[in-house]
Amino acid sequence: LSVAHQRWGKEHTEESGLGFAPGNGQELVQWARSHGENLTLMLEAGLIGRNENTGQLYDFYRDRLMIPIREGLGQHVVGFTARDLTGESKAKYVNSKESDAYHKSQIVFGVDVGRFEARRTGVWYCVEGAADAMKLHSVGILNCCATLGGNWTKQQLLLLKSIANGVCFINDADPPSRGERFGAGIGYVIRAGRLAMECGLTVSVRELSLGEGGVKQDPGSYFTDAHMMGTLEELEYVTWYARKVWDKNANIN
Repeated sequence: LSVAHQRWGKEHTEESGLGFAPGNGQELVQWARSHGENLTLMLEAGLIGRNENTGQLYDFYRDRLMIPIREGLGQHVVGFTARDLTGESKAKYVNSKESDAYHKSQIVFGVDVGRFEARRTGVWYCVEGAADAMKLHSVGILNCCATLGGNWTKQQLLLLKSIANGVCFINDADPPSRGERFGAGIGYVIRAGRLAMECGLTVSVRELSLGEGGVKQDPGSYFTDAHMMGTLEELEYVTWYARKVWDKNANIN
C-alpha cells in the first residue's frame, strides 16, 4: 500500500479502508471457500470470475489497489474502484460491474465522507475521479465527491441536492485534442454544469489550469493542502461558460 500512502497519506488510507488484490488470482476464491461464502453471489457481484474453458474460478481483481465504494450513509460497501499497480493494464481504473447493490449512475463517490460538511457549507466540490476526491479529503476538504466513470447523471446530482443546494465543479486540466478548442476536462464540466442547473442546483466553477509547460494537471496533483482552494477563482457557471464560448481571447485552459 506504499503507493496509497504516498498519494493520500497513511492515516487517510487506513481510515478509508483501502486494500490490495494480490496477483496470483486465487487469494479471494480460496478465502471465500474456506469461510463458506456464497460463490454464486460473488460471481454476480463481479468479485470473482469463471474461466469459460476450464470452469475454474479466479479473482477478478489482480495486482490492484482496492478503493471501497460506499453508499451515502457509509454503512455498507457496495463496490470497488480498483487501480492497476503493474503499469501494464490498458485500464488504469476498473470499477465494479452493475449489480443489485451497485448502480454506477446512482452512486456518488465520497458522499459518505462529505455529507455533513456539505450540509454545513451548502456546497459540494465535484471532481472527475475517486482518486482526486480522496486527495481533497486527505488535505481536509471533506465536501468533495466524484463520479465513478462517465458523465454526471440526473440521479447523482439530485442525490447531492438532497444534502446541499450548491455544486462547484473543478476540472481536469488537459491539452485540447487537434482541432478542439477545449480539453476534455473543460467539456466534462460544461456538460455537468448544464445538467446541474436543470436539476435546480446553484452551480459554480473553479477552473484548474494546465501545469507548467502545458502538461496535464488534475485536482489530485494540484491540492497539496486545503488553502489551495483559495488560489482558484470561483465563477458562477453561466459567467464561466459565457467566457468559454464567446471570448475568443480567453485562456481556455
